[in-house]
Amino acid sequence: MRITDVIRIINGTPNHAFNDFCINSIKTDSRDIKKGDIFLIINAGYLYIDIAIANGALGVIVEQEITREDILIIKVTSTKEALKKFASFFRNQYSKPVIAITGSVGKTTTKELIGGVLASTRKVLKNEGNKNNIIGICNTLLKLDNSYECVVLEVGMNHLLEIHEISLIVKPTICLITSIGSSHLGNLKSKRNILKAKMEIIDGNKYALLILNGEDNFLKKIKGMKCYRNEFPYTAFFKHLQMNYIFAIQVCLFMGMSYDAITAQLDKLPLYNQRMNIIYRGNRIIIDDSYNASYESILGGLKYIQNLKGRKVIILGEILELGRHSKKIHRKLIKPLKKIKNCVYFFVGGAFNTIPFGNHFQNTNELIHFISDYSFLLDDVIYIKASHAWGFEKVVKLFQKEFIF
Repeated sequence: MRITDVIRIINGTPNHAFNDFCINSIKTDSRDIKKGDIFLIINAGYLYIDIAIANGALGVIVEQEITREDILIIKVTSTKEALKKFASFFRNQYSKPVIAITGSVGKTTTKELIGGVLASTRKVLKNEGNKNNIIGICNTLLKLDNSYECVVLEVGMNHLLEIHEISLIVKPTICLITSIGSSHLGNLKSKRNILKAKMEIIDGNKYALLILNGEDNFLKKIKGMKCYRNEFPYTAFFKHLQMNYIFAIQVCLFMGMSYDAITAQLDKLPLYNQRMNIIYRGNRIIIDDSYNASYESILGGLKYIQNLKGRKVIILGEILELGRHSKKIHRKLIKPLKKIKNCVYFFVGGAFNTIPFGNHFQNTNELIHFISDYSFLLDDVIYIKASHAWGFEKVVKLFQKEFIF
């Protein structure tokens, strides 16, 4: 791709005449810029133009009015729209499988399992971490070329038509919906609306293979390939993640791998960071499940720890994005929490005030201050889970220090 191609794709206006160099890639982070790249400025990125140029950028794409003659500036109406146009361009040049995964629970785990298994036999492009909104997915597609033999994308949302817009760019060949749960009830009001939003995943390709959780009360009514917990003899170490492994098996079978090759790879794969990550400190077990939280995923974690020996220490942060349903859903946790014997509880966030037992805190710093002086036992099982915004990785780090006993 040359600079003239860049200008044509986004209908940009250059600030002066230029040499029509070939470019290496388009990037939105000045720290990642290398010689021959174009810097596409999103939000406050214009503050880092000089860093990008120093790192070797051939020019910058902006929506702000910037008067400079020492560098090539390509002006567009919206840099976010320019990002979408670039992502669409790269996707339209690509003819190999694109797998798009959405759902209320288990998107990242399923993506990592599928991507990890497929990567044993081919080069795979996938979005990193929780970069599952339109900006993150478009940035991922900027890396796409035909050296990749498949693409695995996790697709998130918090309102209607968000996945629709992503799907039109991604044009998936395989779509997978993991579940319809309580996440995003605050914005979407009902599970029927959540189903409607998740079904937008097929809007970019009506001929895509649709793979669904056949045990989900909403998805089992939808036409598509159904997955069931016991349809393969493989058993996941964490039983509440069994369906994620079944999804991975089904997709990888469709991609041409043998069952034995798939399960051999699944046995080797670690779970994604901060998801049921078991940390041993002597006889103490710390279970870091702090990446994110929903009502359904908390239930899965509680079922796992109730069978472990030792006193249970449950540290939960409020489930976010539930809107007016928040207190009701947090109250539903009372019964499963009480089922766990020999247990102490720590709750962060106002919605947990509906639970009439345990230690309650308004924020993570209050919790950390309290547990720094709390007497924990050497054989405690400590389960840590919260919505990502609570920053519970700080809590996990605290427990990994030796001074907490």
